[in-house]
Amino acid sequence: MDGAQTTWELLRVAVPALFIAIGWKVVSADNNARETRKEIRGFLDRTISQVEALCEQAVAYFTCEDDDDAARIASVIDPSLMRLERNLQHLCLKDDNGQVVNAQSVRQSITAHNAYRATPRRVLSCDDPALYEINSRMHDLIQQLEKAYSSSFQR
Repeated sequence: MDGAQTTWELLRVAVPALFIAIGWKVVSADNNARETRKEIRGFLDRTISQVEALCEQAVAYFTCEDDDDAARIASVIDPSLMRLERNLQHLCLKDDNGQVVNAQSVRQSITAHNAYRATPRRVLSCDDPALYEINSRMHDLIQQLEKAYSSSFQR
């Protein structure tokens, strides 16, 4: 009887302590996951703002009449593209095909036609298809990022 009493007293202390430890572990893991989601969401929001600013810079570059202003804007576009690509690598969000979302199509829409850093520089009209392509690629990138975030972190 004395052994049963000792076992009962031990279980009375050990079982609640075990439940507390397990509960703390579960709550801690959930809090860590929530904080990670919040940090990634904040970084994603800053990256999306960067995409929108890059779009404005690209449109300003291609529609700018003054060559000096265009050169100044172009000197900002290239580092912005590099920062965007680095941020997307850091986010490492995967699209529907399992590929990491990247800015390759955005870079190509800006740099892969005969109006970017061309000599002589050609000013595009506001309704030029190249500007539509840039806006479309930027919008697609933002949509891919939002969708990849949702599929990765939303329950």
